[in-house]
Amino acid sequence: MKPILLCWMALIVPLVSVSAQEGPDLDMRAARKQAAAAKATKGEEGKIAIAAARKVYEGIAEKHAALPVVACRARLEAGRLAERVRDMPGAEALFSAAVQCPDTGVAADALGEIAALCSRAERKDEAEKWLKQLVEHCTEEEMDHANAMLRLGELARQRSRADEAAQWFRRIMNEHGGLWRPCVDALEELVELQLNSGDREAARRLYDGHALSLRARFAGSSAEKRLDVALGRLAARAKFELGAKVG
Repeated sequence: MKPILLCWMALIVPLVSVSAQEGPDLDMRAARKQAAAAKATKGEEGKIAIAAARKVYEGIAEKHAALPVVACRARLEAGRLAERVRDMPGAEALFSAAVQCPDTGVAADALGEIAALCSRAERKDEAEKWLKQLVEHCTEEEMDHANAMLRLGELARQRSRADEAAQWFRRIMNEHGGLWRPCVDALEELVELQLNSGDREAARRLYDGHALSLRARFAGSSAEKRLDVALGRLAARAKFELGAKVG
């Protein structure tokens, strides 16, 4: 093969690769733009526009079926649009398909969406099933992982399973100590459980110990002030005595 031909081939192969990537990316960008415009449209016209945008996403999923991440991301967005116009069976089917995504970020989003859908429909057993899948399979998606455990704890508390709820909340604080917001939310739930048991002193000790630890952990960080505000609000909601030690 002549050297000049080899040079041309060296140029063409990267271009083909870039072109193959641009196809789905351009499709998804166009779909997002159409969906944003549809969401901004009011009334019946808006519903028609959302239905059209949903079909675009579903078309992308079919067109790029050989690219599972693209197809699943398109189904996830189509499911969100379906839920927006109250097509719950359609949304659930789309989310269920998207949970198979090899990209754990997309899978975690889909699992969270379908769990929320089931929870709103009072299908709590199913909601727990999907959230536990997220906890088991999406450990690298730290915020999603922590929020799934928080929701599992809330579901357990709603179903009068206080010990199970407390286990989920403690797991958040043990496994996701670098995320201040889920830790504060988990601490608030633990304090609430303790207050509900009638042991106010234990609730206060629990708050004091964890508040002190969290403040030390995030001292000097960009989250320090927001953490301090959140802990102050927690103390106020728990009605701890003014002027008492707050961590």
